[in-house]
Amino acid sequence: MSRRQPPAHLPDQQPANDTNTENTQLLLRGAAGMRYRAGGTDSVDGRETTQSMSAPEDLFAMSLTLDHVGHICGEVGDLWRQLAREQLDFSEGNCDGFNHDYQLNGQREIVYQMLRAYVRREESQPPTVGDLCDALENVGLRHVAEKLFTFARNGSGQNPSS
Repeated sequence: MSRRQPPAHLPDQQPANDTNTENTQLLLRGAAGMRYRAGGTDSVDGRETTQSMSAPEDLFAMSLTLDHVGHICGEVGDLWRQLAREQLDFSEGNCDGFNHDYQLNGQREIVYQMLRAYVRREESQPPTVGDLCDALENVGLRHVAEKLFTFARNGSGQNPSS
C-alpha cells in the first residue's frame, strides 16, 4: 500500500453551509477522493466563509494509535473483511484467523484486533490517520472515516509521549 501525499494546497475560503464553528467539510482530493478539513465560520465583507482551524496535512500524517482504533472499531460492521482484504492487505487466512480467535467476543472485538494488527504491522513506517481514512472511504465507510478524522482533530488518540 503506497503512502499518499497530503494536498499541496487547500482553498483559502469556501462558502459555509452553516454557522457551526466546528464544521467538518469534505474536499475533493487524493486517492480516496476525499480530504477532510476542520473549519470555523468567519465573516468577510458581510458574507460567511470557512477558515481553516488546523492543517489537514498534520492530521493525515498523524500516526494511527490504538485509541483511534478503539474509537471506530464498533462502526465498521460487516465490511470489516472487505476493508482488511482490499485495503489493508490482509489475506483471507488472516481474516479467518481474526474471526476464529475473536468471534466469541463479537464483531467489534474482531475489528479491533484486525485494526490493532494493522497498526502494529509496519513499525518502521506506521500507518497514519489519513491511511485509514482513505481505506475506510474506499469501502464505503465515509461516516466512519469522518468519525476518525473528528476524533483525531479534537486531539484525542494522541500518543502520551508526543
